[in-house]
Amino acid sequence: MIAGMAKVKRVVRIDAALERQARVLAGEDFDAFVSDALSRHVRRLKLERLVRADETERGSVDLKAEAKVAAELADLDRSDETARPRRR
Repeated sequence: MIAGMAKVKRVVRIDAALERQARVLAGEDFDAFVSDALSRHVRRLKLERLVRADETERGSVDLKAEAKVAAELADLDRSDETARPRRR
């Protein structure tokens, strides 16, 4: 989340077991944890839309190149998790 960005309060329903797991992982700042998770998901969906639009325009990506990109994205996700300091 960008500092100074307006915040809103929303009520959402989620699976109880998922909420318990998220609270354990989030530590004391559950709001920041949820905001970060939603931000990541939104960025991922936007990227997927861009890829689909590009495939529509240019055709499918080579399977080897697609596998390489998928592996690189997974590496980025893992490195992002380890680089981010845990809030306590």
